[in-house]
Amino acid sequence: MADEKKKDKKKPGRLRKFFSAARLTGLVFLVGLLAVQILDPYPVQFLRIKTFDMFQRAEPREVKTRPVTIVDLDEESLAEVGQWPWPRTIIADMVANLFKMGAGVVAFDIAFPEPDRLSPNMIAQNVRGLDPSVEKTIRGLPSNDAYFANIIRQTRVVLGQAGFDRKIEDQVYRPPVKKSIAFRGEKPHKFVPILPSLVRNVPEIEKVAAGHGFFSLFPEPDGIVRRVPTLFQFDENIYTGLSIEMLRVATGRRTILVTSDPLGVQKSGSPRG
Repeated sequence: MADEKKKDKKKPGRLRKFFSAARLTGLVFLVGLLAVQILDPYPVQFLRIKTFDMFQRAEPREVKTRPVTIVDLDEESLAEVGQWPWPRTIIADMVANLFKMGAGVVAFDIAFPEPDRLSPNMIAQNVRGLDPSVEKTIRGLPSNDAYFANIIRQTRVVLGQAGFDRKIEDQVYRPPVKKSIAFRGEKPHKFVPILPSLVRNVPEIEKVAAGHGFFSLFPEPDGIVRRVPTLFQFDENIYTGLSIEMLRVATGRRTILVTSDPLGVQKSGSPRG
């Protein structure tokens, strides 16, 4: 009887030892961290991105080569050429000159969704009092978009496409013929930003371009852009961002390989071989 009483006394002691104050505190702390990880509240997001900025300022990535040149249409450009939008003949000549200077690929982070209003036929339509023979001659001239398309056809140009996070029915265009995208591992759809609407370029220049890429941006909570997605999703199909499409066209590849796992998209680019 005495031994049985001793055993009964030991059992509550072991239970209290297993659920000690230290272990309970650790368990509560672990559950709290998991909740913060899942909910990801704004203070945590703010702290994370500001810590990232601090590391970037303390030790920025070393740039050894500059294979990309940005042609910026700034105030000086507008003062010299004129107000925007410029006639697409000027943009076409600029593209031709860039390739003469050695450019491998030219890409636009803007879209041309409407016909050029400075084309000869548009001028003939909007100018009143033209002599009929003059009007006929002007209307017979090729459009600025046709001139631009001819330059694009002879070069390697990647046209931009803009995605929006809301429906804009009057500007939604169907996507172009999808480039061949191969998947390795998990399908990336659940990790890729979804764009409900898409604005493309006029068909005349769209169909002759060597590539098409999205240039949409997704700012962080503080309004600063720190990351640019390489893949986008529209109408349940995956499309490439502007930078990946430029690399594909520059290397002459026809396929983009997307590698994913349960944690997300790990890499995307042209497969070797």
